[in-house]
Amino acid sequence: MKPHYDTMIWLYLFRDFSGSEADLAAERTCIRLGFTSYPQHWLLDPASLARLKSTGRSLDSFRAAAKAVSVKAGESTAAVTAMIEAEKRAAKLRRSRSLSEAKAALDETDVVLRYRALQVLAEKAPKEVVSRAADLLAVPNDPIRYLACKVLGEAGRADAAPALAAIVMRPTDSLNPNVLRISAVKALGGCGDVESVSAIAPHASSGDTRNGLTGVSIDALTAIALRHRDARAEVVAVLAKSWPATKYDASEKRRVLGLVRRVHGALVKVTGKKVKAPAEWNEAALEAMRKAFGE
Repeated sequence: MKPHYDTMIWLYLFRDFSGSEADLAAERTCIRLGFTSYPQHWLLDPASLARLKSTGRSLDSFRAAAKAVSVKAGESTAAVTAMIEAEKRAAKLRRSRSLSEAKAALDETDVVLRYRALQVLAEKAPKEVVSRAADLLAVPNDPIRYLACKVLGEAGRADAAPALAAIVMRPTDSLNPNVLRISAVKALGGCGDVESVSAIAPHASSGDTRNGLTGVSIDALTAIALRHRDARAEVVAVLAKSWPATKYDASEKRRVLGLVRRVHGALVKVTGKKVKAPAEWNEAALEAMRKAFGE
């Protein structure tokens, strides 16, 4: 690392989630950079803080990233000045919770200011968020889209479902696409309809016991089927193919049985059939569930 000491400005960002002024300042930087999981190692443009390249977590990957990136020195400080001003407005909005200021700030280009505006609107005027669903979900910033998904799911407005389904199928411009998918699927559980089933289906039937997306997808399909009778047949068909594999290591047993119970519970709710959940998971149990619920 020593050869790079004098070639870069080194920024160490720490959050303790205490809500202190230092923590809030760090949070604003995380929002600006789109960070929602840690650790993150990136090379940034010092003027705008735009992400340039991930350095990875090894010396070799860091050296390769450093070699691949170059930044031209500029004389203008306009971008930095605008960012500082936006951060001041964002901090003020967080304190004031002004609805009128939030409505105006939602159209700003600065993502930190937009995020703070979205927080206020989510609390005080969620209908404003719903009316801007497509625009907000298109912002290439995970914190903004996570929050938008939460509001849309709670609002239960079906007109937001197409934009959410598009994210489930293709979560672009994200540093954490799996979590973005999870957020969108959860939202569809609250507002999706029969047209949403096909977007969620591959994740519900993946059989992946390690990915939280699997269970969230099963729950979302269940909610949609209970809300829309015309979706029930398609949802049952997906759930009936969502049982995990019957061959697994002992270390996986807890996760496997957890998924079995989740699929079983979903099918019981959607079909109304009173079928006892299997205590063990093997070929015999799978066959019994197939006979009970079909496939």
